Amino acid sequence: ADSVKGDLNKWHSLILEASTARTTLDSTATMTEFGPIVVRYNKVQSQVNLKYDSWQKELQTYFAAVLAERIIENFEKISDAKTRLENVSLEGSSVTTNEIVLGVTFLQEVNQQIPSWHKKTTELGESEKLLKRQRHAFRSDWMEASLVGGQLQQVEQLLAKRMRIMEDQVPLLQSRIVAEDKANVQRVSDLLSNWEQNKPLMGNITPDDALEKLNKFEFNMKKSQLDQENLIKAKDALGLDVGASDNAISGCLDEVAGLTEVWEAVSKPFDSLTELKDTLWATAVMRKVRKTLDDILIEMRSLPNRIRQYDAYTALHDKVKSYLSGHSTLSDMKTDALKERHWKIILQKLNIHVAFSELTIGMLWDNDLLERKKDMAEVLSIAQGEMAIEVFLNEVRDRWMKQELNLVLYQNRVRLIRGWDDLFTALDDH
Repeated sequence: ADSVKGDLNKWHSLILEASTARTTLDSTATMTEFGPIVVRYNKVQSQVNLKYDSWQKELQTYFAAVLAERIIENFEKISDAKTRLENVSLEGSSVTTNEIVLGVTFLQEVNQQIPSWHKKTTELGESEKLLKRQRHAFRSDWMEASLVGGQLQQVEQLLAKRMRIMEDQVPLLQSRIVAEDKANVQRVSDLLSNWEQNKPLMGNITPDDALEKLNKFEFNMKKSQLDQENLIKAKDALGLDVGASDNAISGCLDEVAGLTEVWEAVSKPFDSLTELKDTLWATAVMRKVRKTLDDILIEMRSLPNRIRQYDAYTALHDKVKSYLSGHSTLSDMKTDALKERHWKIILQKLNIHVAFSELTIGMLWDNDLLERKKDMAEVLSIAQGEMAIEVFLNEVRDRWMKQELNLVLYQNRVRLIRGWDDLFTALDDH
């Protein structure tokens, strides 16, 4: 049963073989003599017959299940064709050109399917008759194969009626198809022109935006390609010149697939970089920032050469390299010398309008921190100078807060400070 699966012809042959093999067991003899030895096998033969009958019945049940599935499948397919034929309209001014194209195309498709459906219907009927000759007990919900044949007859009648209408309307239908063909040529031209102008080649957009744009282009191109194929079928059915096939859309679809592969490959390192850029400056650790950038660069360099030749790759690769080359500038900014007052100046110079607590690494990169090294160096130099003064003043304060003066009594009237030389030396140092 597993070897033949859903092939009705193989099932038909298998059931017949099983039936033929069964007749060899229907022997009236119950014994066999081998010289002086006599073998009586009537009891064994009875058991074998029962087992074979059970096996044959199981085989018929499998076959009936496959046949039932095929009958329902073909009935639904032909019924769907019948419903669609009933809805086909080729007459009247209210019928759109698109409906005419789809209607004529569907009539041609059904007309081509009729011989195949006849063959399948005959196979279903023959298979059902075989099971009936085998005295198979059908399920209560069994669908007769004759119902499929009945539906097919109705389809043929409807098809003949619609074909007559189409033949009567040929001149009018031809003129509308020709007009639709011209309009479709213009739509295809506009679509391809739009693709050439707006396809996401450059790396100045995000992968999500690029993939969304590519999905829209792919949908429109496939729809246009389907419309083109339907027009060709309609022109063929109406005896119009089909003309040379145009593979421009197929070529663009291949290009869409290639760009989709590129942007999907770039999206992972882009997401890693975006996550890094969202890191708050206050909590950023420069060593980890450098390692993440290195990892992103290594990941990008491992991509295939066909990906690395696109601008979507090179733009991101160059950006990561620029962040790495300017990492020392970024690290210099991570110093205690820069106080809140200094950061206000820095953010003002970079045109960043957020609180310091909300500042991220990406804001610094995106607002040209690395290109304004001179401005940053000036602010940093001032901050470091102020910090040096602050440290020195703290040292002076600490030194003199701890200083003890040695006082001596002079003429029993006043106390004088002793050790002026040491004090003047300390004053020179602090």
